[in-house]
Amino acid sequence: MLLAANLRFDGRPHSEFIWGVFSLLVLRNTFLPLFCFEKVLLLKQPCFYYTDSMAGKVGYFIALFCVMMMSCTSTGTGTTPSMMNQPKYTHKYYTFTILLTPENPGESPQMDIALSLLQLGYSGEQADYLYNFLYNTDGPDEYKDQLICSLREKYRETTLDNYVNDDAEWDSFDSRYAEKINVLDIQRGGLIIKRDFENFAGNNSRESSQYYVIDLGHLKQIKIDNLFRNFERDIRPHVYAELRRYSNLEENQPLSDGIFRSDAPELTFNFFLTRTGLGLHWDPDQIALKDEGYIEIILPWEAIEPLMIPSGIELLPQFGILISEEIEKTS
Repeated sequence: MLLAANLRFDGRPHSEFIWGVFSLLVLRNTFLPLFCFEKVLLLKQPCFYYTDSMAGKVGYFIALFCVMMMSCTSTGTGTTPSMMNQPKYTHKYYTFTILLTPENPGESPQMDIALSLLQLGYSGEQADYLYNFLYNTDGPDEYKDQLICSLREKYRETTLDNYVNDDAEWDSFDSRYAEKINVLDIQRGGLIIKRDFENFAGNNSRESSQYYVIDLGHLKQIKIDNLFRNFERDIRPHVYAELRRYSNLEENQPLSDGIFRSDAPELTFNFFLTRTGLGLHWDPDQIALKDEGYIEIILPWEAIEPLMIPSGIELLPQFGILISEEIEKTS
């Protein structure tokens, strides 16, 4: 059974639209009853404070004006006032259940699937690029269909023989797959997306995350090599220094004295951008014990800016990051 829901979580109303609605309300107040019109405009929710007095109507319009202005100017996490003219994004939710033995549904192990995918509220070259980049299809619905077919085939192929030949309880063969895509930050020229995966099969579980840094002006993904000449050589000392702080180790103390498996953990190319620095992400069980969960550190811009290539520094303002200003804040 498949359930889907579509909820808006981003995008700001245009100020012209807000002023237009407000003006329309003022004009119609002269001719039409307030209560009936409100039921249409305000999501068909009845009004609980109707009055025929002019003073009451003036108070109502003042309150409505304040709410509209707040919706024009408010910004969510990771957004700026320039977001008013940015395209809208929605989350589209799907849940689905795959039975291992559909001919015996009452006692069949099952795989539960939960998806939270991005759907764009506009079309054009940018939308085509993002859909192809995220889904390699025309959109979230097509991606969902392909993914469910693939998971169904893999689940039954890898689990059915063990289920038939094993005396274990049938629910020990249950499985779960979840995928969630979130927009972490969007500016006029840049987009940062985080994609989370969860895969549980019996007693085995795996969680992972992938960050995408997208140049919306040129419609391409920014890689770590677009920022640094030699990331592994130049950045390694700064990474290890931050990992020591993360594990509460002293300077020059071996990393293996903390939570890490070795003194020279592998570097990650899974990165994101913040106002304060370059973020790096490791999945659970990648460089430390699985119980430690995922590991993320931030390399301050003031420490790594001298190691960046000029073209890499020029990319950052597209994401609302001005290194000179951030360095001044921390100095």
